Amino acid sequence: MICQFRHRITLIHRGFQPRLVSSIFSHARTTMTAVTSPATKELNLFCDSVILGDRFVSNSAVVSIRGSQIQKVLEMSRSEMEAKRSSGELSNLEDLGPDVMLCPAFVNTHTHLAMNAMRGVTTARDMAGNVVEDVFFRVEGSLTADDVRAFTRMGCYEAVLAGVGACFDHYYFGEAVAAAMAEVGMSGAVAPTLQDLSVKSTY
Repeated sequence: MICQFRHRITLIHRGFQPRLVSSIFSHARTTMTAVTSPATKELNLFCDSVILGDRFVSNSAVVSIRGSQIQKVLEMSRSEMEAKRSSGELSNLEDLGPDVMLCPAFVNTHTHLAMNAMRGVTTARDMAGNVVEDVFFRVEGSLTADDVRAFTRMGCYEAVLAGVGACFDHYYFGEAVAAAMAEVGMSGAVAPTLQDLSVKSTY
């Protein structure tokens, strides 16, 4: 099993359209690229609504980020933030405004990211039979590790755009799945598929 976990937060605009805040932070007014060197300057994001850990409460706070790591979350009101910014105590600060919520990234606990590429390949006739054996097994029997790696990247990008920061995935060519997740920056746990191909399914 290949495991990789990192801190991630999700940026949700009013209207419930989440995006992952990781190495790139963006919204309507500006785009910022967070630096990757640990020695670089800290980036501070102020938000009126921040989900604080396992307390599941929403308060205004400053989230401090260095590189790809969340360093700290400081609860403070907007007036406190303005005072600290004016005094220079808070530098490199971005105010996300009142229409945004920051929360821990979503976790997809059961997915097959590479199968994102198969969306739409089935018909109503396929679904009336054994779609797993009649369609998916036939397609998957032709896949290579490079195919799975490319398709997994597609699934990761879609997940990131939905605010998902970690996935638990098992699929064929598990090392290719893990490599694609690492390339995109997706956290998660990956297990290769173990399957007895000599036994016909009865479902």
